[in-house]
Amino acid sequence: FRSLVSAEDVESIKQAQHLILGRLQDSNAVLIHFNEYSEQCFAEVSSDLASKARLLKSMKDDLDHIFMKLRYLLACLFFF
Repeated sequence: FRSLVSAEDVESIKQAQHLILGRLQDSNAVLIHFNEYSEQCFAEVSSDLASKARLLKSMKDDLDHIFMKLRYLLACLFFF
């Protein structure tokens, strides 16, 4: 097998693998940092998002109730 591949090619492959490993490690470090930052940002806004979601659900329930009453009133108006 050694006679089929030159030592220069093997060394070139090893250097390329080392370069790729370094880039992957750098990318991994960036992703870890980004995940930590994202987790921190989410922790800061999650309670606010939850309260806004509850408010929106309450508003939707109120609007559903209003439209149900309006439909009832319109049905009564057309019935008489």
